[in-house]
Amino acid sequence: MASLHVFLPVVLLLFSAAGRGAEAGLQALFQTSRDEVYRQSGIGASVSLASEGFTENAICRQNNCINPIFPGLYDLSKLEQIAWQCTNQTEVHQHVDFCKALLTYDVAMPSPNTSTSVSTLAKQQDDAAATMFFYHLNGLGYEAKEFKKPAASRDDCIKSIWKMVCFTYFPQATSGCSAGDSLSYKKPCRNSCDLYVSACSVECCDESVSCTVTSDSGTDLGYSDVLGPSTECTGSGSQR
Repeated sequence: MASLHVFLPVVLLLFSAAGRGAEAGLQALFQTSRDEVYRQSGIGASVSLASEGFTENAICRQNNCINPIFPGLYDLSKLEQIAWQCTNQTEVHQHVDFCKALLTYDVAMPSPNTSTSVSTLAKQQDDAAATMFFYHLNGLGYEAKEFKKPAASRDDCIKSIWKMVCFTYFPQATSGCSAGDSLSYKKPCRNSCDLYVSACSVECCDESVSCTVTSDSGTDLGYSDVLGPSTECTGSGSQR
């Protein structure tokens, strides 16, 4: 059983890197750290979607077509392979800050190999979501330090990124589950991705903006092809 407990502490290194504004160094560190952590946890190397999710056509007009095209996209397949569990929701909310306002649903937590507390797991997930948020803002050219409270932002693009990262790292739990029950990972709903594309005016020169992507081998690399709110996916496409 692979655990996200190994992955998240390394990801936190990126937060300080982003604060220093080292864009090139941040991207290199992010990729190197992810690959190393996945290797240690036995999941395998991180998936490269460059040939499937991004354009190399320099002639066409693009807007906000960055790598990764969607916030947290590279981690979806990895999060699906991690064991998840039903958790005491009150305890989760007590230890979440960045995503707290969005967690109006029952969330699942990674099921660790060790006796890691729910409070520690919740804090790690929250930090991972915040890290990915600032990382993506950096890629879009925003000054990340100006958006430490995305819920208060009047920029719909900022809010849509915030929602996507929180829905990615805080998947919805199965309704009525009991604490400790094993659960599967529920990807963000398709309309939360559609909202990001619309709010941030994302345009690429090929089909890379599609929120639901299937590789040549048949592997589902994109988001859930279900409109939320739904019990089959996480989140929704609401602007509020």
